[in-house]
Amino acid sequence: MRFDRLNNLTGWAVWFVATVVYFLTVEPTASFWDCGEFIASAYKLEVGHPPGAPFFMLLARLFMIPMGPDTAALAANGLSVLSSSFTILFLFWTITHLAKRLVGSDAMEGEAQWGVLGAGVVGALAYTFSDSFWFSAVEGEVYALSSLFTAAVFWAILKWENVADQPGSARWIILIAYLMGLSIGVHLLNLLAIPAIAMVYYYRNYEFSWKGLVVTGAVAVALLGFVQEALIKGAVQLAGKFELFFVNDLGMGFNTGGVVYLALLVGLLAGGIVVTHRKGWWAANTVVLGMAMVLLGYSSFATIMIRSSANPPMDENNPENLFALLSYLSREQYGDRPLLQGQFWDSPTSLDKPYLDGKPSWVKSYSVMEKRGPVERRVKSFKGEYAAEQFIDGNPDKKYFLAEEYVDSGEKRGSKPNYSDSFTMLFPRMYSSTGSHIPEYKRWSNYKGFNAPSFYTSPLTDRVMTRGEFVNHLEREVLAGTLEKMELERVLRRMFADFGLRFDTDFQVKDKNTLLVRNPETGQMNSAPLNDERMRSSLAPYLADVLEQG
Repeated sequence: MRFDRLNNLTGWAVWFVATVVYFLTVEPTASFWDCGEFIASAYKLEVGHPPGAPFFMLLARLFMIPMGPDTAALAANGLSVLSSSFTILFLFWTITHLAKRLVGSDAMEGEAQWGVLGAGVVGALAYTFSDSFWFSAVEGEVYALSSLFTAAVFWAILKWENVADQPGSARWIILIAYLMGLSIGVHLLNLLAIPAIAMVYYYRNYEFSWKGLVVTGAVAVALLGFVQEALIKGAVQLAGKFELFFVNDLGMGFNTGGVVYLALLVGLLAGGIVVTHRKGWWAANTVVLGMAMVLLGYSSFATIMIRSSANPPMDENNPENLFALLSYLSREQYGDRPLLQGQFWDSPTSLDKPYLDGKPSWVKSYSVMEKRGPVERRVKSFKGEYAAEQFIDGNPDKKYFLAEEYVDSGEKRGSKPNYSDSFTMLFPRMYSSTGSHIPEYKRWSNYKGFNAPSFYTSPLTDRVMTRGEFVNHLEREVLAGTLEKMELERVLRRMFADFGLRFDTDFQVKDKNTLLVRNPETGQMNSAPLNDERMRSSLAPYLADVLEQG
């Protein structure tokens, strides 16, 4: 029997084994962590956590349609089962391809043939039964489907390698681009296959040299950054600029800029494909086609905006316009960390301007405008069109009219700490000002002898206390509401002074039952009610942590 036929039959046999094993061990319902969220978001096409997984959501919903709500979780888990078993299939064919290259195509008979097939079987089944992969194969998570895309695109580049010198071989490159675009709607892990694909392309077309290897690696990393920043975020960011210009500057209705941008983008890509084809610029034609396929696959994220506009029960970040979608894709809700240059955990902010403004937070606004001569003045803004029209109808004597525009909600004004340059460094490791992180930094670095036993004192008692005793003292005696406002403030000021700190830097006593506590990230003072037992139990160790910084 020919090797190709044996290779196909053996691959499908391994797939069958993986499929049976995974279906026999599949989770009958939702698992821990994000599985419940993914299953719920797929069942009702709701908006999950950033940056979203719309293509996974659509596929899982397709699996759920023939089944009732009682088995929706099992249907989503079934998607992971089949995704994982097909991953094993492509892995088998990848292994046999590489093994065949080692042995040599002319020797595919007898022992060499069975050795190549055996390598594929052993490698694929070893991965089938590996703990991490088996775990993800039987639950409704995105990793199984993401693994399938990774396996499929690498298998596709090996198929291209077989026919690279033949006419039409570029179709494999275009298929890879489309699969990459679809995979963005599942998980960004698949983009990490780009460097491996670039290496296969390099070794197939060029003689090996260290210079060529380094250049290929640099190009691969640049391509990875281009897809991540220019295509995934840049496409939406540019669309947002069009939308802002057409709505705010030209006075047109919502979504006008987005429609114009989409028409221009489609026109440019279509024109590029036609021109490069007519000119015979095949490399450029493949690049333009590849970009078009990535964007076509990436278009599954339109589902996020469409479903968010319907305001489903789960609508995380409410990404129903281009600006909210960009924030959603950028995962802004998780914050950021200084990777290259940044602050220490205790770096002071600038005295001149301690906080800077973040990016504008553009939100839809139905604004009631009043025209006074050549000047238009905004009277009031509303989230909904109906409320704005009601306001206009309620003031018939005024020359009001309705305008659609985007306004800055102001939620990011003064939201970025502006640290003094003297207190920043390259590649900061201990940068977080989160209260629970600071003691760990000190413990790890033994900051000022932090690991030595700590003792605390209080104006309310003569005894020296351990940390646990001090926290208990704060919770039950200092913050319990038994002290009047002036006495509470005196005690806290004295405590902070004993540790070389100023109490009013980050705290204020509003009354005997309320403290104001500064948020270290936003600089805002938040109310902490002391008559709330849970608040006291959280505030007492936080105060102890702050005092330890002295």
